[in-house]
Amino acid sequence: MAILILALIFILFFWPKTLFQITNTSSLTMAGNLFGGKTKEVIPCLHPFTGFYIKLSGPTAGDFIYNSGTSKSYLYGPPNPNRLGQWLLGYAAGDVKCFTAEKHGKWRNPKSGTLILFHGSSM
Repeated sequence: MAILILALIFILFFWPKTLFQITNTSSLTMAGNLFGGKTKEVIPCLHPFTGFYIKLSGPTAGDFIYNSGTSKSYLYGPPNPNRLGQWLLGYAAGDVKCFTAEKHGKWRNPKSGTLILFHGSSM
């Protein structure tokens, strides 16, 4: 009987805390951030990798970089410069830089933003 009471005490006081720690999403967002918003600007990146520099409006406005070799796209593919206003929703982590255009043999307009790890998009 004493073992049963000790087991119940353990379950009531310790198990819910352990369960909360496992399902707590704040530990997941420490490695990166969730983001979402409408594309205001999409500029092709050409160096050191191919991809896009993306400026998003709210709800989580900011500058993001889509790397063709690293970022994973769902639904309607990578961001499209011809579809401004497209909605993106995903997960991003780490700051990166890319250069957007070449003029007279030089890269110009270095852009920095948070690297998109994966995202889904609207049409």
